[in-house]
Amino acid sequence: MPHCYSRTVAGPFPFQSVTRDTGLDFGISTARDFDGTSVHQRTLLEWRASFTGLPANLNNRKATGWDTQVVCLQYGGAGASMDTCLVPGSPYMTLTYTNAQVVLTSLQDDIIDFSWVTPGRKAKVTNGAGTYLLYVVQGTLTDFTVGPETLTSSPGFTGTIRLAKVVEASQEAILDTHSSPYPTGVSMSYSVVQNAATVTWKWDVVNGIENDLLMLSWPHHR
Repeated sequence: MPHCYSRTVAGPFPFQSVTRDTGLDFGISTARDFDGTSVHQRTLLEWRASFTGLPANLNNRKATGWDTQVVCLQYGGAGASMDTCLVPGSPYMTLTYTNAQVVLTSLQDDIIDFSWVTPGRKAKVTNGAGTYLLYVVQGTLTDFTVGPETLTSSPGFTGTIRLAKVVEASQEAILDTHSSPYPTGVSMSYSVVQNAATVTWKWDVVNGIENDLLMLSWPHHR
């Protein structure tokens, strides 16, 4: 779980994230080192999610809820807010805005390219670390102003966007298919019959149904 200390980088898998006064920093590192015994994955923060007018102080960010797996955060100020639930196994970073001017800042060099695939619904953005897909799954968001390091929307956006990193081209179609529903929490249960144990996670889902969620797992979960 990510901590609330401004310099601590943690999960949940697959994202690495850190909550700061200026927004939520996140990324996915694809660099892994194997020393014969263990795998080491380096920290990589690629983007900061925020909004115009966010006061840069601790009082304007808080945890709004958590359970055994998920923590939900809110950033507020200047009559706007940004909410996110950090969920283990989700390949998307999900951000819900209220009356906000969205600001996405590249933390890895300048923005190389930004283009709409489906205007107002799906875009691609590339910086020095790679390419992310940007989905608008709730609300209407039709434009971004592209600066050297920032994407800035028009003011007053209320809705939800999701971002997912594309490492291989074949991943895009899968991410498209499962982009709409997103989890906000989970309940866990387990049962043991002789030598077999079963752990069940039931996700709380917005904008769709649980069966349409795309969730990743560790190899030992398969």
